[in-house]
Amino acid sequence: MLYNMTRDNLDLASGGAMGSVVAGGCSELEAFQFLSDIRRPMPSFEKLLAQFLSRQTRLNQVDIFTSLTKSVATGLATSSQSIRQLTCHLSPEETGTSIPEAIELITLSCSALEGLTTITDAEEFSFADLKSLLRCKTIRKLRVHYWSLSSPVLEKDVEEMAASWPNLEFLYLLTSNPFPRPQTPLSILTHIAQCMQSTLGDLGLDVFADETVQLTTHPDATRFTNLQHLVIGDSSTVKDGYEPDVANYLASICPHNVEMSRRGRSLPVEGRLDPWDKVAAFFKHSCSGAGKFDPRDINYGSSSL
Repeated sequence: MLYNMTRDNLDLASGGAMGSVVAGGCSELEAFQFLSDIRRPMPSFEKLLAQFLSRQTRLNQVDIFTSLTKSVATGLATSSQSIRQLTCHLSPEETGTSIPEAIELITLSCSALEGLTTITDAEEFSFADLKSLLRCKTIRKLRVHYWSLSSPVLEKDVEEMAASWPNLEFLYLLTSNPFPRPQTPLSILTHIAQCMQSTLGDLGLDVFADETVQLTTHPDATRFTNLQHLVIGDSSTVKDGYEPDVANYLASICPHNVEMSRRGRSLPVEGRLDPWDKVAAFFKHSCSGAGKFDPRDINYGSSSL
């Protein structure tokens, strides 16, 4: 059974749709979705929402499209062994709960969690904010949309994820702000391939490639074996002229049928193509085994991210 709450119910919290469900003693829901364009509900409604969730014992999927507060997170604990998928918004400014504290609450309240999708509007985010989630060994899908990354994703971070989440299939760490320079070098994909070679099917990161990034290609390099989709984040950059090197690097570690895309990407203007369009075109050429080529011979329009 799915209970879907929309914004219309906010005006009926004390005696409307949700109030009726709580008063009626409903406690057998398997999925719950709360839709709202209000970043944080009024305290009285928040209390009712927490009470409603605390009555549930069989929730499997929870989507809360408003700021996750301590009381609401605590209310999820009664379904801690059954919740598999959670979507929520983390807003320290609205709730007074830091990202690490919120992730700790999620880990405690959803101990069997397999998939987490979260959007945070914190001014800065880093992988360290997710440390407590590493205790949840059942994670298979992780999607985090942040505003600004305060430090790059490091090799040790990748190793910790691989050790804690041996069945990780889906990993998106992407910014919702296309303007800041990305912190993570493209070369981190080498270590991700080494640690998550056979499990990862979807990967999304904001990365950069320039003269400071060593992109090593080797015929015996560890390759992703199941990667189907590679998302290049909105803020990702590649220095002009490095597109062939980036494409050859990706061809050395990714399956040749991997689908590359870029979130929020607009079409080229007046024939000038995005550097990542060029990377995609070079990638296809490199994977074709056609050998050396003149970049001017590539038909960029035939390949798109």
